[in-house]
Amino acid sequence: MSFAIAIIIFFGFVLGLAVLPFVPAVAEWRQKTDAEPLSVAYRSEVDVRHLAKGFRKYVAAHLGKHLEQCRASGAAERGTLEDGTPFLVAPDHEQDILLPEEIRDGAAHRLVLACGDLKLPGETMFLPEVFAEGSIVGGENNIYRAMLAGSDITLGRGSTLLRWVHARAIRVHADGVLFGRASADESIVLEAGCRFQRLHAPRLAFGETPGTCDSAGDEPRGVFDGLELAPDDVPNTVDVKAGRWLVDGDLEIPAGKTVKADLVVTGGIEIRKGARVDGAIKSHKDIRIAEGAVINGSVISGRDLVVERRSRIYGPVLADRSIACGEGVVLGTAAKPTSVSAEEITVVRGTVAHGTVWAHRNGRVLDSADTPDTVPNGSRDQGRHHKRAEA
Repeated sequence: MSFAIAIIIFFGFVLGLAVLPFVPAVAEWRQKTDAEPLSVAYRSEVDVRHLAKGFRKYVAAHLGKHLEQCRASGAAERGTLEDGTPFLVAPDHEQDILLPEEIRDGAAHRLVLACGDLKLPGETMFLPEVFAEGSIVGGENNIYRAMLAGSDITLGRGSTLLRWVHARAIRVHADGVLFGRASADESIVLEAGCRFQRLHAPRLAFGETPGTCDSAGDEPRGVFDGLELAPDDVPNTVDVKAGRWLVDGDLEIPAGKTVKADLVVTGGIEIRKGARVDGAIKSHKDIRIAEGAVINGSVISGRDLVVERRSRIYGPVLADRSIACGEGVVLGTAAKPTSVSAEEITVVRGTVAHGTVWAHRNGRVLDSADTPDTVPNGSRDQGRHHKRAEA
């Protein structure tokens, strides 16, 4: 082989290596074999009840006959499933569900089910799931993996749920912790001291709410003076189109005034006491909504959102960092449920929401007595509030 031919072969080999990485891109550009969107398990992310529905199907398929036998005989059913999982199916109101070794260890290693109501002892870890066709009442300081009931679930003081829970109605006594997903067909009540992550129900009551009014027609008694603000009344308004005001800088809506427009603000927003906005609000920075204000649209904060006592928001509520709600705040309505989402969510006892409340890192329910240190009112400095909350 001559030297010239060897050089040609060498450069041809190098050129081939250089072109090779581009072949798949050229082939895709010509044939478009991957033009469709990727398949995503969308339902598991959107439907907060997805895991509960899957477990209900599992119970029906693998334990349905044992539940029927328990109902017919009134006696407990014990055994092991095909996958090696031990189980106990207890009759209605059966209380002696733990084996001696489980009492000694303080942990139930069996899948616990009931063909009626179920009452659980306290100071126990329930490592597999817990299921009842009726209601479940748990003792204090329990730890649960997951729970499903056909009726109501009541968790004793200091209980912790690790993955998910679903029932007709759920009540969590003081200092409970709900990691993961909690959903109910009717209502969820969290007492003061509870922590949570993802909640979904037609009615979410944070703490006891005697006398709290949360119907769509019952707005706070107002200080609305009927004066509607025009774009010229707002400093730094740079664009007004199709019912939207674009404001460059900070925006303050005076007490008792009304704005009938969507607001997009590059700075922070201050909605003073008793003001009303018939539209959506979006800020690139912080938003503070003072006592008794009403927002008839969504509220989106680029940083932190503070909603002071007795205010109402009827649309979705989103913040990049934190949301703090004072006593008596109402979010959404029973007829029009909404979504509340932030990394950190703090609510004072008496807050009511309808729909979904999702604290991506941590949600807390505070007693009314904690309000001065955690949810600012009136003239309290918002920056000072966040420093205290982080501390």
